[in-house]
Amino acid sequence: MPDVSSPNPVPQTISGNGLEFEVLTSGHGDHLALCLHGFPEVAQIWLPQFPLLRGLGYCVWAPNQRGYGRTSRPSTCRTTQLKT
Repeated sequence: MPDVSSPNPVPQTISGNGLEFEVLTSGHGDHLALCLHGFPEVAQIWLPQFPLLRGLGYCVWAPNQRGYGRTSRPSTCRTTQLKT
């Protein structure tokens, strides 16, 4: 298990729903601060906020969304389309 108490974010791979997500983690606590990036950013955009959130007692997660960083990429565009 990575040392999430480290001041430096630790990359982890989290599996869920058939996907592999690269997640930067830091801190520990009873509450989760989930930092989600938008297009065209990546999880590292949240690194400047990690020390504050960790200092407030949060466990901080910043996942890379599908297709970014080391997170799984869709095999085809069809898998990301919404049904209307």
